[in-house]
Amino acid sequence: MMKRGWKVVASAFGIVLLASIPAMAGSSGGSTSGELLRLGYGAHAPAVGGIMPAGARGLDAAWYNPAGLSAMSGGRSAADISHFLKELIWGRWVTLSR
Repeated sequence: MMKRGWKVVASAFGIVLLASIPAMAGSSGGSTSGELLRLGYGAHAPAVGGIMPAGARGLDAAWYNPAGLSAMSGGRSAADISHFLKELIWGRWVTLSR
């Protein structure tokens, strides 16, 4: 009878352990995997907390809400330099993959 009790306890422990694997898969193992997706454009959106998609006008609209481009009048141009992308392409990421 005692052997059966240990088998039940061991089986229950194994089930709990296996059930916790999907929960641990979502834990934060690294902090920069989605950093590229969180990059914004311009200075106005980060200044207002990143709530630009609803009110993007002008050149920022090309990044946040392309429909806002229709509100532009006249021709404009913009340039954006991101050192994160430069490092991603030319920095340590490329040297690690070789």
